[in-house]
Amino acid sequence: MSDESLSRETRDALAKPFPRRREWDGVAAVIAALVGLLALCVSGYTAYIQRQQVRAQVWPYLETGISGSKRELSLVNKGVGPALIRSVQIYVDGNPQRNWDAVYAALGLKFEYRPPYSTVNRVVLSAGERITQVLFRDSDDSTVTPSRRHGCRCACVIARP
Repeated sequence: MSDESLSRETRDALAKPFPRRREWDGVAAVIAALVGLLALCVSGYTAYIQRQQVRAQVWPYLETGISGSKRELSLVNKGVGPALIRSVQIYVDGNPQRNWDAVYAALGLKFEYRPPYSTVNRVVLSAGERITQVLFRDSDDSTVTPSRRHGCRCACVIARP
């Protein structure tokens, strides 16, 4: 069939461009890309939340204790994670002390032999581990009473995991 055999109206209708049809493949590709981007954002946020939860599960918790029966000042990690102790400050009656000699002087203690003590700066304390900071012997000055020792407290700076 040739163009001349068609009527003028048919030829005019065929000469006009067809109305543009939607390219559904392109729309589907854009939607798929958006869904993929959303999935990436959700997985990133989930990883962030999971990391925060894991950090909270291994949080160290240091507690100082003064034992009346053992006559000692100790530091215990009651958390479930290790504690990297960066520094320790001992306070007697609310005043910070520079060293153990200053602690003894502030407590009004004098000893023939210095009681054994330990430094815990820059130490890693495992979960459940205990360090005795000062151990008073039975033969030491009798003024080391439980009520007087409660005026002594310890503050620690630890590093988070």
